[in-house]
Amino acid sequence: MVRRIEEALQALPDRERIDRVLTQWVKRYLQRVHPGAMMAVEETLERGEGTMLATNVQKWAEELLREGRQQGIQQGIQEGMQQGLQQGMQQGVHRGQHEGKLWALRQLLRVRFPDADLTPYQSRLDAATDAELERLLTKAATAATPDAVFATE
Repeated sequence: MVRRIEEALQALPDRERIDRVLTQWVKRYLQRVHPGAMMAVEETLERGEGTMLATNVQKWAEELLREGRQQGIQQGIQEGMQQGLQQGMQQGVHRGQHEGKLWALRQLLRVRFPDADLTPYQSRLDAATDAELERLLTKAATAATPDAVFATE
C-alpha cells in the first residue's frame, strides 16, 4: 500500500507540496494517537532522511511496529510473572494446609494412643489426600484404637 501511495504521489504535478501537506497531517495524527511515535518522526526529519511521504510513513510504521512488539513482550512477561506468582501462592497455601492436617493427625494419634506403634500407618499417612486426612482426623478423635482409625469402611 505504501508503494502505491508513493507511485500516486510521484505522478502528481504538485508532488512536493502534497508531500508536505500529507506529512503534516500524518505528524498531527500520530501526535494525537501515539505521542511517542513523534520522536521517531522528528528524528527522521532532522536527519534529512527521505523527503517522500511514503518513505517517511514506511519508517514510522516500522518504528511503531517495533515499539508495539516491545510493549507486547513486556506486557506478556509481566502477565506471565503475575500468573506464575499467583499459581505458586495457591499451591503453597494448599500444600501448607495439607501439611497442617497431616501434622494435626499425627499429633492427635500420638496423644490418643501414646503406647501404639504408628509405623505401619506412615506410608498411608504420607499418601493421604486432603479428604482422607479430614476423614482420618474425625475418626481419630473418637476411635478406640489406631486400627479403628485406619479401618476401611
